[in-house]
Amino acid sequence: MNPLHRTWTVPTLALLVLAAAGCGRHGGDSESAPAARPEVVTGTIQSLQFERALDVPGEWKNATEVTIQAPFDAVVEALAARPGDRVTRGQTLGMWRTWESQAALQGAELLAREARDSSAAREARRALAQAQSGVVRVPIAAPVTGSVARRSADAGTRLTSGAELLSIVSDADIVFEARVRSIDARDLRRGVSATIEDSLGPPRDASMISTLPNAGSDQATLVWLRPAAAGPRPVLGRFGRAHIRLGAPYRALAVPDSAVVEDDLTGLKRIAVVDTASHLEWIDVALGAHQGRWREVSGPGLAAGRRVVVEGQWALPAGILVRVRP
Repeated sequence: MNPLHRTWTVPTLALLVLAAAGCGRHGGDSESAPAARPEVVTGTIQSLQFERALDVPGEWKNATEVTIQAPFDAVVEALAARPGDRVTRGQTLGMWRTWESQAALQGAELLAREARDSSAAREARRALAQAQSGVVRVPIAAPVTGSVARRSADAGTRLTSGAELLSIVSDADIVFEARVRSIDARDLRRGVSATIEDSLGPPRDASMISTLPNAGSDQATLVWLRPAAAGPRPVLGRFGRAHIRLGAPYRALAVPDSAVVEDDLTGLKRIAVVDTASHLEWIDVALGAHQGRWREVSGPGLAAGRRVVVEGQWALPAGILVRVRP
């Protein structure tokens, strides 16, 4: 047989084909090697105790003003109190004169000025002395302890009966006016407790005393809270926040704030959880109260102890295999 001519048997050809096929698969495998799993950081869903409460903005205002009015037709003889001054109940702030006695005094003074002879002068002096002794003066007293909000007249001003002289904001009538969403205000009841903070001192305990009608296009409800105990007088117009308690504490599932992802287009909130095989799953959730860095959540399949992704979950598709970073 010619040494250059070789006959290949079927078994031999089969082995060569298999060898060639094996070489081809090896090259393809190297090109389609699985990508590295994305790394994520996880925490666990917790069961925590939450308060039933609202955190709302507001400012210090006066619920009512107490006015000092002329008790009769009168002249303001003297008045020391000015807007912003502190006054105490019963404090003398000035003096009234009855208009009748003031008119008599003015008439006697006019006679004295126009006297042309000694007889007329004597008569005028007698009338003036009588008018001066007959002047009726009545003290102007503060009806409450508080601050002067407004002054409507000065010394020498004549006022008719019932006309306003001063307006005073009583310390007992200063309230914190909180703005509450109308949907939340439905859960409020007179007497519920609250805490007010305004950055000027320690938090103040307070209680709700009333609600006002809806105000403005945002359908906010104004709620008045009154400090529960005596303390430094709040500054009218000062802004702050109120923490209003709605009821007994309750337990609920919670995740760290960083676990919650919000869809910018739809506004939907969701979290990513990892199963025992390291597959990632997205779950739509409803959010509840805040407590520190934790947020109350509810949704299908959630349970305390389940692993939730707190870092690295953005843009990952559902079902992807992940590697939890140690």
